[in-house]
Amino acid sequence: MHRPRADELLTGVATALEENVLPALDDLSAQRQLKASVRLLRRVGAAWDRLAPYLVSDNDDVRHTVEGITRGLGYTDLAERLDTTTASPAAENEALHTLLVEVDRRLRVDTRADAPTRSRSRDELSALYRRMLAREADACGTGGD
Repeated sequence: MHRPRADELLTGVATALEENVLPALDDLSAQRQLKASVRLLRRVGAAWDRLAPYLVSDNDDVRHTVEGITRGLGYTDLAERLDTTTASPAAENEALHTLLVEVDRRLRVDTRADAPTRSRSRDELSALYRRMLAREADACGTGGD
């Protein structure tokens, strides 16, 4: 394992700013900004180790849900885009979320599919959005908030 890890670097920068830069600032506005930045660095540092598992889980869930909806509704052009590969889990997550928005938009205006199929697909999207919110809250360390 390479040291220092990313979370250690972020925490170290936060500590250095808090101990060395903050006492040297006379401007109250600058102090507030620096304190907010330190809190943000600490929060990102605390959540860093949860990022990779979050992305893998989110990617799998979004991919599975979008695949079921696009295949069930015959959105073959959108379903085909699930077969593309990306360089990283973060890039894949961005591509999947972009595709998810397109599926959601199309479903909202689609009148070709029968009402029960559309309703079931909308329910699946709603359930996915709830899981995404819970997963993101856990990844950010705010799951209990």
